[in-house]
Amino acid sequence: MPKISKKQEEKYQDLADCIRSDQVSAAQIVEHFKDVKFKEWYRKRYAHEKLDYDKANAVFVDHLNKKKDLHQLAKENPNKTYKELEKMRDEQ
Repeated sequence: MPKISKKQEEKYQDLADCIRSDQVSAAQIVEHFKDVKFKEWYRKRYAHEKLDYDKANAVFVDHLNKKKDLHQLAKENPNKTYKELEKMRDEQ
């Protein structure tokens, strides 16, 4: 596990407590798990409790399957610039 500071450890623990008490939506969990250090810290600490992690993974995979690529967005929004289309894609 990567070395983290005491302050970061406290932040991770606070976030983990919120996740484990259902104060964080599955979509938010996905966002937090994009932080690789947090994801590894959480998995090592709560490996026996896979429910939150599995729930977040399921939402993430579903999100990826629904996310439109630039080509799809361009077809649906022919008057948008490339930068606008990129922004739309990133906001999905």
